Amino acid sequence: IAVNGDRSEPLPLTPGTYPEAFHEISVTLLSGRDLVAMDITNTSDPYCKVFVEGDSFYRKKMLSSVKYSTLNPDWNESLRLWPVDFTHPDATLVVEVWDHDRTSGDDFM
Repeated sequence: IAVNGDRSEPLPLTPGTYPEAFHEISVTLLSGRDLVAMDITNTSDPYCKVFVEGDSFYRKKMLSSVKYSTLNPDWNESLRLWPVDFTHPDATLVVEVWDHDRTSGDDFM
């Protein structure tokens, strides 16, 4: 068992945490439609951040590929999150869409 999906790094188990409670989830991102134009060219460079909020593990957010100059992106890609502890009542799957900016910071869409 490992942390941040890297199975070579040991997972810090705490008392009362049992490995059989961990799950791996696969999120398939299909597409987005009629997204907000965030760039001066009236398009966006959208990508997704996917993570589980509220479980007991800290992990980096998984990122999709960036789809340049579109308001109707087609991702058709899967992202795997592991480990996930859904025994916490506040565990929530979060999918955020962001606009990639080459010169300034990325913007939440």
